[in-house]
Amino acid sequence: LRHDRLPRARMTCATLGALRIRDVVGGDHVYTRDDADIRHGDPETVQIGMPLGGQSIMIQDGREAVMKAGEMVVYDSSRPFTLVMQDQFHWQVFLLPKAKLRRSDQELAQVTAIPLSGTEGMSRAVSAFLRSLAAEAAGLERSPGAAALGENAADLIATMVRSRFGKQWDVGDPDAALV
Repeated sequence: LRHDRLPRARMTCATLGALRIRDVVGGDHVYTRDDADIRHGDPETVQIGMPLGGQSIMIQDGREAVMKAGEMVVYDSSRPFTLVMQDQFHWQVFLLPKAKLRRSDQELAQVTAIPLSGTEGMSRAVSAFLRSLAAEAAGLERSPGAAALGENAADLIATMVRSRFGKQWDVGDPDAALV
């Protein structure tokens, strides 16, 4: 779909094992998740947002990521954030349990609200896979391999994040890391 031909608002959701995929289209919108929302219920997810059209700004952990189509951004449901969408927007969002990344909240706070290019290196490969997965998710949702595919996507996301920020992350429990 061309950006100028998108419906005014819609959201579709699919689930592949522990991975949830949302395709969201809307108009001028500000979404704020504050401390009260988190206390009310935290799904404890890491989210990878991929704008496909429109202007967006993700704010979390003292950083502002001005997003353009083709980029990705990591954000954490356990800490406050604001997402500002200007005009007509189209986003794909991939939600996975934070436990899948096997990283502390302190480490995750270092990688949120930083744009990741979807046009080069590891990020490009992961972005292409995630976009393809989102396009096929509704048909794959009930297939026998859906949960395994969701696990593979979670592993790719973890690899991309680790690769992009160029350091080995702390491992508090080496035995758990081996498992």
